Amino acid sequence: MLSCLTFARPRTARMTKEIRMGYRNACAMEDGDLTTLLEVDGWQELTDAARRLLTRLQLDGCINRMRITDGNGRSHVHLLSTMAAEVHAAFRDTDPAEDDCISRHINRQAVPLAWAIDDACSAHSALPYRQLKSAGIQSGWSVGTRSEQFCNRIDIYSSSPQRFARNELHSELLLFSCYLNDAMRALWLRQNPQARAPLLTPREQQCLRWSASGKTSNEIGIILGISQNTVYFHLKKAASKFEVYGTRHAISRAMEMGLL
Repeated sequence: MLSCLTFARPRTARMTKEIRMGYRNACAMEDGDLTTLLEVDGWQELTDAARRLLTRLQLDGCINRMRITDGNGRSHVHLLSTMAAEVHAAFRDTDPAEDDCISRHINRQAVPLAWAIDDACSAHSALPYRQLKSAGIQSGWSVGTRSEQFCNRIDIYSSSPQRFARNELHSELLLFSCYLNDAMRALWLRQNPQARAPLLTPREQQCLRWSASGKTSNEIGIILGISQNTVYFHLKKAASKFEVYGTRHAISRAMEMGLL
C-alpha cells in the first residue's frame, strides 16, 4: 500500500549495518533452524523439534493431521501433536467434519485461516476445540496442503487472542508448515516403504493387468471397449508414474508393489 511507503535519505554504511542487524533479530527462524525438522529419525524427535521452533515464535503448540492414500487406494491417518495428551486424543478420535468451519475453509482453498477459539467452539463438532479452550488456547492458525498421495492439515495454537493478527508472523508459519509437512511425509514413507506405490487410475490398472497376462494393445482395446491409441496412452501414463520408460518395467514395478 502507498501509505506504507516512505522516502528516506541515502543510507550510510552504519545505517545499512543497523538495518541488517535489526532484520536478523526480527527473524525468529532461519533455514538452518527449519532443516532440523528434516534430519530427525523418529516421531518423538520430530515432535520435540517442532515444539522448540514454535516456542521461539512464542506459540503454544501445533497439531498436524496427515492423511495418506497408498497405491492400493487404502487411506491412512497419522497425527503429530505437541499438545497435551487429552487434546491429542480429542483430535485423534475425531475426524474433522464438513460442518467444522476451519475444515470447510482449508478444504476449499490454500489460503491460511486465523481463527478465534470461541468461533471454533460454536461449530457442531466442537469437542476438540473445547479441549483446546480448556487447555488455555485462545486463537489458532490453520492451513491445508495436498499432493497426489498426501493431504495435510496443520493447526498452530496460541494462548493469546491476538497472536495471529501480525501479518509478519504468517510467513514464518507458512515456512514452518512446509518444512513440517515434508518432514512428516519423509518419515512416514521411510517407515512404510510399500506406500511409495503411485496412485493408478482403474483404467491404468486394467491395461497393465491385461498386458501382464500377455494381451496385445489391440486385444486390450477390444476387451475394454477403447481404441488401441487409448490403451497406449494409459500404459504410457502408468509407466511415467512408476518413473520408467517401458510397459514391461512398469508391470514389474506394479507386481513388486502388490498393485497387480
